[in-house]
Amino acid sequence: MAEDRDLTKAERIFVRISVMQTILAVVGLFTGAVALYATLNEADAVRKQQEAAVWPLVQMAISDFDVETKQPILRISARNAGIGPARILAFRVRVDGVAKTTWDDVFTTLAGSHDNVLKSYFSGRVVSPGEEVNLALARDSVARTALDKVYGGSSRLEWDVCYCSVFDKCWTSSSQGQSWLKAATPVKMCPDYGDEQFQG
Repeated sequence: MAEDRDLTKAERIFVRISVMQTILAVVGLFTGAVALYATLNEADAVRKQQEAAVWPLVQMAISDFDVETKQPILRISARNAGIGPARILAFRVRVDGVAKTTWDDVFTTLAGSHDNVLKSYFSGRVVSPGEEVNLALARDSVARTALDKVYGGSSRLEWDVCYCSVFDKCWTSSSQGQSWLKAATPVKMCPDYGDEQFQG
């Protein structure tokens, strides 16, 4: 009889221990889940902060006057106004809707000549924050003829550019008519322009 009571007490103690262990396990599981959720949120916040810290913003523009020489020019430039480097992965230039793959083609179409046009490559380039790149610069008669066509409305010069950050976040921007600067649009990856990819 006494042994039965002792056994019952032992069983009760065992049950109590088992219940306590179960409660502790549930509490531990809940605490772990909360800690994991907090860690994931913090990691996501850090990732977003890192991405924001290297955010590029490529702006393209056209200039038509040289303040030093007081002469008309046609300068096409790109500037990274963001705070991180921009990798230029896709670039397309069109004149009247037809893709041109070199600046020589562009200025020959617009002005009948590409003589004395200074040119620089853009596709595949990395543009540092604050850096401005002169992509093409025409002066004298070539600039005047090209500007007359572009500003006179007889020809339309357009471009599309896609660039990515060091974290492979990508954006596209394009010109439309005389609106040379346009806000960038996020994209999952840069398009493949194929034969229309600008080579310069």
